[in-house]
Amino acid sequence: MKVNPTSTVEERGALLSGGKSAHIPSSSHNPGQSNLNSLTRSRQSRREKKTNCNKLLRKAVDGKWATIIMSMITLFALFGDDLRVWLTTKSADPFFYSGLIISFILFSTEIFINSLVQPEFKYSFFFYLDIIATLSLIPDITWISDLIGQIVQSQPSYLSVNAIPGEVSVESATSSRIQKVVKALRLIRLVRIIKLYKYISQSNKRGEEAAEENKKSQRGGSNMDRSENDGDTSTTEENEQQSLFMKETDPSKLGKALSDTTTRRVIIGVLLMLMVLPLLTYSDIDYSSEYALREIFWFGRSSCKKTNDKNSIDFFCPEKAWLSNEGWYEMLRGFISASIANEKDELTRDLVWLYLPDFTKAGRMGAIDYIPSRYFSTKQGSMWNQTDSCSGFDVSDDCPWRYEEMELVTYTPQECVNSTISGCEYLVAYARFNKRSEKVSEAILQFATTIFTCFVLTAASLIFSNDAERIVIKPIKKIIMIIQRLAENPLKKPEPPKKDDSPEKSQMKTQMLELTIFKISTLLQRGFGELGAKVVASTLTNNEDFMDLMVPGQKMHMIFSVCRIRQFTETTESLQDEIIVFVNKIVKIIHEVAKRWDGQPAKNYGEKYLLIWKLPTSTERDGYQAAIEQNKQLALAARTKEDTAGPNEERFNMTGKVPDANGLLLGEENNQQFEAEQDRQMKMEEELLERRQIIADKSLISAVKIVTELRRAQDLQAYSRHPKIAPKFGPNYRTGVTFGIHVGWSIEGAIGSDFKIDALHLSPDASIAQRIEQFCTIYDTNIMVTQDLQKLLSERGKSTLRLVDNVVMNESRTPRELYTFDIKFVDAIDNLPQSKLEEELQLGALIKHPEFENNPPPSDMFKGETVDYMYMIDYDFYILKKQKKDQFENNFRQAYLAYITGDWPASQNYLTQCLEYNIEDGPALALSEFMEKHKFQCPDGWLGYRDLDEKEQAPSMSFIKAGFEDDGGEDNDEEIEDDDSLS
Repeated sequence: MKVNPTSTVEERGALLSGGKSAHIPSSSHNPGQSNLNSLTRSRQSRREKKTNCNKLLRKAVDGKWATIIMSMITLFALFGDDLRVWLTTKSADPFFYSGLIISFILFSTEIFINSLVQPEFKYSFFFYLDIIATLSLIPDITWISDLIGQIVQSQPSYLSVNAIPGEVSVESATSSRIQKVVKALRLIRLVRIIKLYKYISQSNKRGEEAAEENKKSQRGGSNMDRSENDGDTSTTEENEQQSLFMKETDPSKLGKALSDTTTRRVIIGVLLMLMVLPLLTYSDIDYSSEYALREIFWFGRSSCKKTNDKNSIDFFCPEKAWLSNEGWYEMLRGFISASIANEKDELTRDLVWLYLPDFTKAGRMGAIDYIPSRYFSTKQGSMWNQTDSCSGFDVSDDCPWRYEEMELVTYTPQECVNSTISGCEYLVAYARFNKRSEKVSEAILQFATTIFTCFVLTAASLIFSNDAERIVIKPIKKIIMIIQRLAENPLKKPEPPKKDDSPEKSQMKTQMLELTIFKISTLLQRGFGELGAKVVASTLTNNEDFMDLMVPGQKMHMIFSVCRIRQFTETTESLQDEIIVFVNKIVKIIHEVAKRWDGQPAKNYGEKYLLIWKLPTSTERDGYQAAIEQNKQLALAARTKEDTAGPNEERFNMTGKVPDANGLLLGEENNQQFEAEQDRQMKMEEELLERRQIIADKSLISAVKIVTELRRAQDLQAYSRHPKIAPKFGPNYRTGVTFGIHVGWSIEGAIGSDFKIDALHLSPDASIAQRIEQFCTIYDTNIMVTQDLQKLLSERGKSTLRLVDNVVMNESRTPRELYTFDIKFVDAIDNLPQSKLEEELQLGALIKHPEFENNPPPSDMFKGETVDYMYMIDYDFYILKKQKKDQFENNFRQAYLAYITGDWPASQNYLTQCLEYNIEDGPALALSEFMEKHKFQCPDGWLGYRDLDEKEQAPSMSFIKAGFEDDGGEDNDEEIEDDDSLS
C-alpha cells in the first residue's frame, strides 16, 4: 500500500488503522498469551546464549594463541620428564611435577570443551586417544602415582630403594618389560603434535578459503546486483538449499576424512609396534651385582664363630675363615669396580650403601662404612666411603639422588627363604647403587626415540596422505568442484580437465571419470541453456532422489527476440543431411552475437530461435509502506504502555497519529522521511529506466549485427556456389534471417514429466513476438519491433525505426504499433573495406567507421554503460543510415498519418511518392495492398488499426439462394466462381 506524501493527516491515520477503528489492542489484555510469549522469548534467549557461549568456547579453543599454548604444553609433556632426568637434579623435580599437573588439567579441560562444542569430536578416535594421552601423564607425576599406589596398596616409588629388614626385593624381566610399555604409552602424546600440524595446515587452508570466500562474496554481490537487475527474485529457501549443498559436497570433507583415516591407522600401527616389541624382545637382565653380593656374603660369613648364645645366629659358621682381612678388602674393592669394563672407564653404577656380614667383625651383619685402598688402611685414604644421606634402611630426603636413580640389590640364603633353618630371617645382605648415569643415558635415548617416532608418524602420515591426495582426492575434488560450480552458476563454462602424462592406471581412470563429468556438465549447460540454469541448479542442490515439478514458476520481465531462417524448408530439401552443418553455422553466429550483447539463447525451434534479455525490476520494498510499518510498530509500543487509551485515543482517532510517551504525535516528524523516501524512489526509477533502456538498445543492436554478420560470413557465402544450392537459389544466394522483437512478461519454469523435461518460458508475449516475426513476410522487412520495445529504446535507437502500422492479432486484441528497422543490402554491407578485414574483428562487436578513425567522436558519447554510440559510429549502422532519404521518410510519415486518420486517398498519394524512391519498399507496398482491397476507402467504424488475422467475409446464404433462384442461373454461377471472396 503506497502513501501519498501530500495526503492529509486523517488519510494517513486511516492507513495506519487499516481502515478500521484506530484502537490498537494491548498485549496486556491477554495475560495467557503474554505469559506464553514471555516463556517463548525466555527459551529462545537461553538457546541463543548457549549457542553464543559454544561459539565463544570453540573460538577460544581453536584460536591461534590457545593452540600455540597447548602445543608448547604438549612439547613439555612429551620431553619434560626426559629433560628432567637428563639436565636437572632432584631439587628441580617439584617444578616439573607442577608443570605436568598443569598440563594434565589443561588437557582435560580441552577434551571437555571440545566434547561440548564439537559434536564430531565426542567419542571419536582422537577423543579416546586424547584421553589415553592425558592419563599417560600420571605415571610421570610421582606425587600422584605414589598416592594412587597407597590407595591400591601397591609399592610406592620410595619403597623400591628402602630396605626392610628381613625382606628381599627381586626385579623380574616382566616388570622391566612393563616399564618399557608404560614409557611407550607416553608416545601417544605425539598425537597432539600431529594435531598441531593439522592445525597449521587447516589455518593455511582457512586463510585460502577466506580469500576465496571474499572473492565469492564479491562475485556473489555482483551476481546479486545482476540478478536484482535482471528481475531474479530467488527465495531464501533456494539460497539455503544451495548453501547446504555446497557444505555437504565440500571437497575438503573427503580429504579430511581420508587424511584422518590414514593418520589414525598410522598412529595405531606405530604405537602398537612400540608397545608390543618390548614384550616380544628377550630382556637380558644383569645379575652380576646379585652374584657378587652373594659371594661377598659367604666370604664375610666365613669368619663367624659358633657360640652357645641362643640369641646369636650360628648359621653357616665354618671352623676356619676362608680368607684374610686383606683378601676381604680386595673382594670389596672388586665389588665396587665390577660395573666398569676397563679400569680407565667411569663407573656406571656407584655404590652408596653396603650392608652384609662383615668379615672383620666375625661375620656379624653390619654396614660397611668405608673400603680402604690397597696402599692405605685408614679411612682418610679409603677407596670408597658410604654416602651417609643415602645410607641406612630408609633413604633420607637429603639424599641428592632421586629414588628412580637408585637401585637396591639384596641377597639371603635359600635356606632362610624357605625357612628350612630357623633363626636366619634377618640374615639379608643389601647393596644400594646410584645409577644416575644409566638413567641419563636412558633419558637421552627416550628423547631420541620420541623425536624419531614423531618423525615417522609425521612422515608416514604425509606420505600416505599425499598419495591419497594425488591419486584419489585431487581428481575427486576436481569432479566435485565441477558439480559445485555447475550448481552455483550453471551458466559458467567449466574448465576442461588437464591431461596428466602419468603412466599410473589409477590416474588414467580418475582422469577418464573427470573428463566424463566435464562432458556431462557441458551437455547439461548446452542442453538446458540459460533458460534452464535454475532447473539445473535446483536439481543438483536438491537432497531428494527425485525432481519436484509441482512447484510454482517465476514471473519475469524480458525482451523476446524471435529469429527465423528464411527459406528454411527449401534449403532443407536441397541440402538434405548437410542441413545440420549449415544450420549450426548460422546458430553459432546468432548465439555468439546475442551473448556479446548480453542476450541469452533460450530455445531452438528448428528454423526459429528465441533470444531473451531479462529486464531489471525494482525488488526493494516501497519506502512509504516501510515507513507505515515503522509507525505501526511505534504505535503498538505506545499503546502497550497504557491499559486504556484515555484522551489520547480520541486524539489518535481524530488525527490519525499515535502519541508517544511524551505526548508528541508520531508522524509529524516523519514528513521529512516520506519526502526523502519519495526522492529516493524517483531516483531508483530513473536508474531502472536507464538500465532497461540500455538492454533494449542491446536487443536491437544484436538483431542488426546478426543480420549483417550472416551476410558477410565467408563460410555461408560459399553456399552460393554449392551444387545443391546454386541451381535452385542462383549465384547471388545470401543467408537471410528475420526478427520479431517484443517486450513483456513470462513465467519461467520446468515443464515435463519423469520421461522428459524442458525449461520453458510460458507467456502470451512470447507468442506475440513469434507473430511479429511472421509479419516480416507481410511487410517484406528483416526486423520488426512493437511499440512496447520502441518506448524503451534510447532517443538514438528510436530514430533508427520507422512506424509502419497499427495492428491487432489473435494473440492480443490490444492495438500495437509496429516499427521496422530498414536494412537495404548494399555492397558496403556485404563486403567490409580491406582496412577492416586486416583488423582482428570480433563477431558482432563494434566496427568503427573509417570516418571516425581520424576524427574520434566526443568522449561523452561513451559515458556510463550506454550503448547508443553504436547507432552513430558503428560501420553497419552508419552505412544503413546513409541509405535513408529524408524525403522518403517524410512522405511515408505523412502517408501513415493519413492512413491512421482515415484519409486513405491522401495516404495512397504519399505512398505512391514513396514507391517512386524505392519501388520495393515492403511496408509501403503492404499498406497500399491493404487499402487497395477496400478500394482506398476507409471502412465504416475504422479505429485507426487493422486486424491482421481478420478473414474476409463470405457471401451470405440469402445471396447464394437468390442466385440459384434467378432465371440467369448460369451467368450467376459464373459470377460466383469468379468471386474472390469465396476463394
